[in-house]
Amino acid sequence: MAPATSRRHHRRLAGARTLPSGVGNPTVMTVRNKGPPIYNILSAMVTVLQSVKSQNLRAATTYLTGKRIQRVELLLRTTRPTERPALEGTPLRRITDEYQKGETAKFEKRLKILNYRLDYDAIKLVAKARVEHYVYPLLYVLLKHQFEVLRLACTHTLDGDEFRVMSISIASIFRAVDTRKRRLKEIFKSHDLDVDERMGKFAFGMICTHHFYVVHVPNNDDAFKYNHEDLGLQPKANVTGNLVGPTTRENDVVNPDSTIAFSFEGFCDHCQKLIEGTRILCVQYMDNILLHTVDLCSRCSEAKVRRMGIIHTQAHLMIETTRPIHDGEMAVLVPRSKELAQTVKTVFKGSEPKTCYCCGGSVAPPCWVCMICAKDTYFCKICRAKRATAPPKGENKHPLTHPLLWIFDRNPIVEVRSAVSDASLATLETKIAAMETKFEERFLALETRLAAGRQIDADIFAD
Repeated sequence: MAPATSRRHHRRLAGARTLPSGVGNPTVMTVRNKGPPIYNILSAMVTVLQSVKSQNLRAATTYLTGKRIQRVELLLRTTRPTERPALEGTPLRRITDEYQKGETAKFEKRLKILNYRLDYDAIKLVAKARVEHYVYPLLYVLLKHQFEVLRLACTHTLDGDEFRVMSISIASIFRAVDTRKRRLKEIFKSHDLDVDERMGKFAFGMICTHHFYVVHVPNNDDAFKYNHEDLGLQPKANVTGNLVGPTTRENDVVNPDSTIAFSFEGFCDHCQKLIEGTRILCVQYMDNILLHTVDLCSRCSEAKVRRMGIIHTQAHLMIETTRPIHDGEMAVLVPRSKELAQTVKTVFKGSEPKTCYCCGGSVAPPCWVCMICAKDTYFCKICRAKRATAPPKGENKHPLTHPLLWIFDRNPIVEVRSAVSDASLATLETKIAAMETKFEERFLALETRLAAGRQIDADIFAD
């Protein structure tokens, strides 16, 4: 889904200038200028992750798959573009660009003083405006720095806390967003307004309630009670001076377990155990928002699973991966899987035989095919089960980290809808029917009024 937090800096800083009269709200500028660059930074992060050193891989992957980065993406998704963006070369565009550069430079200066490490109190000190004014510039400056940290992780071994602090910094920004959101909801409710409608329109929808999540508060737990207990241990020595010299931590070596591939927060839908090593996910009936799927471990790859009103079988399209797949990749891999499956099924219907990438033997469905390699790369079930590697002189170098697509047979892909999709469609049809009824009633009422008006006119002119 994460290190330092510095995106709250678009609250106006002390001494920050305001826009000249007539230029408008700075939010308009930041949405237009900062939205696409932030998307580019996130996309570049996913690409750079493939080159991160193995010692940093677990911490970097946890950062990119965490809820903080997900909230950045949701913020971008719910923010609407401006209806009338300023055209290039116009005075308004020059003024807003100049303002944006000045504010970004101020944020970079203040974040550098804080070593790009933010908490909620630090944000309140450096940003004085409302959150909708500074959230985009602050996120942009902070993410730009965190991207450089990720690039550094490709050549140097970093302390795992670096990525944790980066996540905390982003979380601090969204803590301010949530505080502002709660305040706005209270205001709208006090005026008997539709909260969801108003939140969707306020500040281009960037503080919309759709991406609100509940923060875990340990004090609210009933199962455990927390207290401090003095164990009565006595120190071995009475230290009165300053400690000098290296600590034992400086001589630590990398734990080999840190390089083990696993799926974060993923559990098998069949055996209910944590997925480790290899993750298999069904994409046959995955919806447009990429939420509803079936996750399986390598031990349960052939199992039948009933979920969301559909029985998952081995005949469904499945993706197998030995590394976590990020949201940015998922948005590309899911459509790609269905296109590739259709192509491969057509190829298998032809007369030209296909060979296994590892053993060189003839291959036919059921089998696996690589989703990344430019040249179609096939794997028979036996070689894939043994994690066999290709001959050293093979022309096509296929890394084991590439995701594979499961092709069960040559039959065309059958579109399967889940019970959730059917329920959503039924709800939509009900709403449309209610709207049609309402329009008909209003139309009949309008016709009645027009008829009465025509009758009055006829009576007037008759006299």
